[in-house]
Amino acid sequence: MRCLGYLVLLATSCGVVSCQLGEAPDELAELAPQVRPVFTWLTAVKAGDQELFKTAVSERLQAQFEKSGWDQVVGKYQESFTQVFGDYKVGDFTLGFEGGADEGTVSVKHPKMEPPGLRVIKENGAWKIDEL
Repeated sequence: MRCLGYLVLLATSCGVVSCQLGEAPDELAELAPQVRPVFTWLTAVKAGDQELFKTAVSERLQAQFEKSGWDQVVGKYQESFTQVFGDYKVGDFTLGFEGGADEGTVSVKHPKMEPPGLRVIKENGAWKIDEL
């Protein structure tokens, strides 16, 4: 597995993956599959991209967010991220995965704080965030 110039630790027997993002990867495929939805989510929040945000979350979360309105959901996360992280870059985060073949938790670390981990699941063959 490679993550180009990024620090990657893969211990498959423990189900642990860690990736320091540094500068954003040229391709999402360079990241471990389990952390891709979190990277996508961070990117979507930073850019205010509702469509990209939708691709990062499970069908269950999509149904919940649909009720609130995607513009409000993305706007709320943008506001919160700006308050907590300031003028952040996606590359400021370190992501780690711990779990099994179909579900687990992605840890998110930032120099300013370490928010709670995000539950991810494998849904229709792709990893998605299932709890925010």
